[in-house]
Amino acid sequence: MKHFFARSGGRNQIIPGFGLTMGMSITMLSLLILIPLASVLAHSLQLTANDYAKLITNSGIRNAFITSISCSVLAALVNCVFGFILAWVLIRYEFTGKRLLNGVIECPSPCRRPSPASPCPSSIPIRASSAVSLPATAYRLPIPRSA
Repeated sequence: MKHFFARSGGRNQIIPGFGLTMGMSITMLSLLILIPLASVLAHSLQLTANDYAKLITNSGIRNAFITSISCSVLAALVNCVFGFILAWVLIRYEFTGKRLLNGVIECPSPCRRPSPASPCPSSIPIRASSAVSLPATAYRLPIPRSA
């Protein structure tokens, strides 16, 4: 495990850009998840069991939980339906702007974890047929074709 985070020292890496990607992943994890979660935990440790009972039985808080959970389930269902439709259309049909739409979908958003195997320097998609398999590894690196 000690060699997992070691610098390459000029040697070729199996995953190019791993150090930068790991740094960005840890930074985003810290800023978006760990720091807010730590502040909630620190505040909750100041409450007594009686305070917890009052909070749980409060109708406003209970309604907020119900609203949050029901909106999450509804959003997941809507995303599944429209994601399936969009994937079907992108696979089955040829139309103007298909490459651009596929590129926008493939580009990483700030909320998603960056991946060294699929960087998106532009919104030009890479065809699946242009992927090259490295010998003795399970990684597939896309090789962009010049138009």
